[in-house]
Amino acid sequence: MGELLNNSEKEGINKKIDYEIPEKKIIEGISTAAPIGIGLVINRVFVFVNDFLCNLLEYRKEELVGKNSRIVYLNDEDYEYIGKEKYTQLDKSRTGTVETRFRTKSGKVLDVILSSSYVEKNDPSKGTIFTVMDITERKRVEEKLIESEEIFKQLNDNLKLLNKILRHDIANDLTVVSIALEMIETKDIELKNKAFNAIKRSLS
Repeated sequence: MGELLNNSEKEGINKKIDYEIPEKKIIEGISTAAPIGIGLVINRVFVFVNDFLCNLLEYRKEELVGKNSRIVYLNDEDYEYIGKEKYTQLDKSRTGTVETRFRTKSGKVLDVILSSSYVEKNDPSKGTIFTVMDITERKRVEEKLIESEEIFKQLNDNLKLLNKILRHDIANDLTVVSIALEMIETKDIELKNKAFNAIKRSLS
């Protein structure tokens, strides 16, 4: 009985070994399959970048790995600001998310959301893993919606103004007609003629 139990234990152990996947392989699989840019930086120098990020930025891996991340920012100001903002968030909660812009190798500007997390909570020197989500198209749609809302507001304001002007003009015309009709009641032929002329002018 003990022999059978030992064999069962061995079989279970063997199955466990067969199904175990090294953590590195899992990370590699995720970085390959995920439709998002993924990378690792140490002191803001690229140590790892996945294919999606390379395609997004139009660089080959060897053109990014070993380079300072400044290469993908539009200017020094953005680079410094994002570094300060991101690492402030990381120091507080170990994660950080900021919206910024990246420049591709060909010069195209991308709006992106950059999310980061320390590899080791208490040891930033181990590096920071990050994801990059391209929101360029979404930003364009948002800008068009805002522009459409502004145009609609302007049209609405113009319609209100036009309505106010028309109401004022109509009120004036009605006043003229009212006076003219009162004048028609008189037996004075000259006044009647003036009344008819006033009505014609106000309605033309």
